[in-house]
Amino acid sequence: MTSTPSTASGVPSFGTVRATRLISVLTDALAAVDGARLDLDVPGAAEARTLRERVSTQLRTHLLPRLREVDYPAVVVFGGSTGAGKSTIVNSLVGREVSDADVLRPTTRRPVLVLNPADSAAMASHPVSEVVRRVRDKRVPAGIALLDTPDLDSVNDANRALGTQLIEVADLWVFVTTATRYGDALPWATLRLAAERGATIAVVLNRVTAGALHEVRADLLDRLVAAGLGSAPLFVLPDLGPHEGLMPRDRVAELGGWLTLVAGRVQAGVVARTVRHTWPSVRADLASLAAAVDAQAAAVEALAALAEEAVEPHAARASAQIGGGLAARGAPTTAWLSLASAGGPLEVLVGASGRVRGRQRARARADAAASVQASVLAATSHAILDVARSAEEDIRRAWIAEDAGGRALLAAIGADDAERARRERVTAALAAWADAVAAASPAWAQSP
Repeated sequence: MTSTPSTASGVPSFGTVRATRLISVLTDALAAVDGARLDLDVPGAAEARTLRERVSTQLRTHLLPRLREVDYPAVVVFGGSTGAGKSTIVNSLVGREVSDADVLRPTTRRPVLVLNPADSAAMASHPVSEVVRRVRDKRVPAGIALLDTPDLDSVNDANRALGTQLIEVADLWVFVTTATRYGDALPWATLRLAAERGATIAVVLNRVTAGALHEVRADLLDRLVAAGLGSAPLFVLPDLGPHEGLMPRDRVAELGGWLTLVAGRVQAGVVARTVRHTWPSVRADLASLAAAVDAQAAAVEALAALAEEAVEPHAARASAQIGGGLAARGAPTTAWLSLASAGGPLEVLVGASGRVRGRQRARARADAAASVQASVLAATSHAILDVARSAEEDIRRAWIAEDAGGRALLAAIGADDAERARRERVTAALAAWADAVAAASPAWAQSP
């Protein structure tokens, strides 16, 4: 590969004003995507969560950066299956070891981004720089950056997830496969996704023997045509047999020449092309996410209706019990009879002896009244908690029967947490009720 000067970015062909509006719209869309609640395990929720992460990554690390800064070099992502030779190809294109080609899988390693020093300052502010190790080399054409990603089918979950996410930042995606791995389903699914995102696609068929070349190449071309990628350039790298280190320069010369050609023209139209090709798929994804959020809202409404229906008879029972004096039975009545009997501090409230005289008697009366109130509140709390537990059991049965996401939601709520929250709500409600009663009481009843 030889260095090619980057072209002047100029003003986006679709107009600066339109770009500004798109940035505003997509910034709002990103906030909405990140804030989308998809907590209930309704049908399609798992797929929607995956889509949410993918759209968020694409907006944050690809589309918005492209609109805000057209001078970013085009990101060329090398992706494929385990052992396809991505790192060796990147190293061979650059002409030195910049990425570990023989790393012990599934050891976690940081992706490597190789770029021309002229693009280093601009790329420093690109979001992808936060998750890669940047290497500067003059042999990379200015205007593009080569990104060696983790394997798409890595047995390491973090590697696999990162490799998939980095596809979203690609302006160009070089799909690296081999004669024995080109039929793998996962890379092809990712390949189609990259194409839908508007990335330019190239395919490298690596390590193919002369005897298998004709058959494998023909089958791979047929698959590309069937996937709507018949125009994607295909580069064949013959099998070199057992070897270590870089590939001979002549073996990667054709691929390097194509990347050099791409570098010379990609930046001038990268923003317009990104918007033109990416926006339709983003719009469709946002519509899918909106539908998923609507499904969540509908499930919440359904669960709320089931809860209200289950609670209604219990609430009526609690109201009848409290209104009928249940809270005064037992300990509260015993306390009242003792404190309001002859000679007791609350005798004045039931007798005809007139005003209570003396500060000491007034304080005793206040303490006695507070004791009775505490007994009433405790009895009321016990009655409400008992009814609430029964109501919760009915809610659980209704949610499990309906299973509109309720089964998983119940599993996420621990029994101890539910009981603690229940007691806190009842305590807060009774405290507010006591305050309201005190505020409505006449002045003579509020102070000794």
